[in-house]
Amino acid sequence: MLTVTAAYRLGGGSAGRCLKLAANGIVILFSGLLDVMWWVVNPVATPEVIDAPHITIFTGGPISFGATILFALAHVPIILAIALAPLDRWLDRALGVEPPARSR
Repeated sequence: MLTVTAAYRLGGGSAGRCLKLAANGIVILFSGLLDVMWWVVNPVATPEVIDAPHITIFTGGPISFGATILFALAHVPIILAIALAPLDRWLDRALGVEPPARSR
């Protein structure tokens, strides 16, 4: 995520959007979506339980495949909140940057 975010920033991305990209990438990485997609995409039998350490931290143990899907879906509101947050405006305000003048 650091490489993708740094490349986006070097390519002209704003600081707020880079923070959104990094934060959403980390949330998606640890949400369990990758664990679910590995079993869906590859031609193997779906296990009864998924023992992923990043999920076990929150649940206390391995959870079923269906529960893993629900665990991943529970992160969607967090991802949307990060994506819709006006981070560029907040950063400008925190750093004392004047907003650009509006033309009529």
